[in-house]
Parts: sequence; structure tokens; C-alpha cells
Amino acid sequence: QVSQYVQKPWDAETLRGVVRSAVERFELAVENELLQKRLVDQHRQLQNNHQQLQKELQIGARIHRVMLRGEVPENLMGLSLDAMTEPSKEIDGDFFDFYTPAEKTFDLVMGDVMGKGLPAALIGTAVKTQLRRFATGGSQRQVFTEGTAWREDILNPRGVLEAVQKEVGS
Repeated sequence: QVSQYVQKPWDAETLRGVVRSAVERFELAVENELLQKRLVDQHRQLQNNHQQLQKELQIGARIHRVMLRGEVPENLMGLSLDAMTEPSKEIDGDFFDFYTPAEKTFDLVMGDVMGKGLPAALIGTAVKTQLRRFATGGSQRQVFTEGTAWREDILNPRGVLEAVQKEVGS
């Protein structure tokens, strides 16, 4: 493509200027092509990252829906209950659960996990699982603590939370 003409007679300085200008335009075109390719590659990588994050959000939402929402007891005489949880983002670790240890008794457990996203959902699930483990079943639980053998023990709620915090490394 012709972008500049040199009229006859030309002098050496004019010819050098035209050639220098053509070389600079060529170098800019090559650099522009490389930048365009880099931009396309980065856009593709961002799309892949976005898809991966969407998958994580779907997994976290499923964890939140299945593991963190408690089931409200339906047959409590004289009492009608309902509960809901609304994550501040797509996913969080907040949870609730109801336990009915005796016929006319129910316990409500609520947890507010600091943080958002999949890590918070996993921590909330771990805490709720540990609480459920000690809140249901018989009156005695078998507990294994580091450096000891299995022993019969009942942990109070504070003890459960401290054990869970120790396990998740907070």
C-alpha cells in the first residue's frame, strides 16, 4: 500500500525520512497485531475464569441450599414456624437448623459465618455438621481429641465451636 510519494528529483535526506517513516509504521502495525493477539488471549482467559467462578457459585449455592438451610419442624403443637435465609451475595456460610430432642422441645441453632463465597459456605457446613453431630442421637458421644484415645464425652456448645475453630485454622 502506497502511503507516501517521493517526487523526483529527491535528495538523500528526504528518501531516508520516507523510509524511516515506513519502517516506523510497519513496526507499529506489528506491535498493534501483537497487542491485539494478547488482548484476545486475555479476553479468552477472562471468559474461562468467569466460567470457573460461575461453576464455583453454583456449587456454593447448592451447598447453601442443601447443607446450610435447616428443616423447620412441622408438627409442633400450638406453634407455627417458618424460616428463611437470604445470602448477602450469591453464597455465604450463614445457617440455621432445628433439633427436636424431646416431644415438646425444640432447639434452634443459627450461625453467622464471617466472610462470603465458597470458603464461608464450606466453613458454615463444617460447623453445622459438627453441631448436628453433637446435638442429635443419644446422650453420650464418642469424641476423639488429638493425643488421646476415644472417650465418652458430652461437649457443650462453646466446646464444639472451639474445636471447629481449631480444626478450620482460625
